[in-house]
Amino acid sequence: MTDAGPTLPGSPKRGYEISRVSSRGLLIFLICFVITAGVLQLLLWLLMGRLYRSNERTAPAPWSAVAVTPHPQPPLQPSPGHNTTPPQDWQTMRDQDTRILSTYGWIDRRNQIARIPIDRAMDLLLQRGLPVATQPAPPEGRTR
Repeated sequence: MTDAGPTLPGSPKRGYEISRVSSRGLLIFLICFVITAGVLQLLLWLLMGRLYRSNERTAPAPWSAVAVTPHPQPPLQPSPGHNTTPPQDWQTMRDQDTRILSTYGWIDRRNQIARIPIDRAMDLLLQRGLPVATQPAPPEGRTR
């Protein structure tokens, strides 16, 4: 153990800590703590009682006094006005999709946008090829 310097007269020995807790200060703190906790508890009790009484005046009737009607189930299948089963609906949808994908027709006549059959679109793609993306030319004076 190294000596950090001389000890002053009346100072405690090195390596020991003398603790003097004031029992009077501790007692005053505990009394104030208990009084504060009691006052807060009383205030909360009064506030909750007031809230409970105001809720009783404005609360609706309890559930047992209200006639509860169950919500009707949504009409998923069959759809209203159609007496079809799910497989029939699926087949109708497939027939409609097949007709759209295999015939010519307008998507937007005003903007001149039309649809063509998938087989014809694939033939055109094979004939013309895919479009090639072009890169813009580098600015003058710059090289890679």
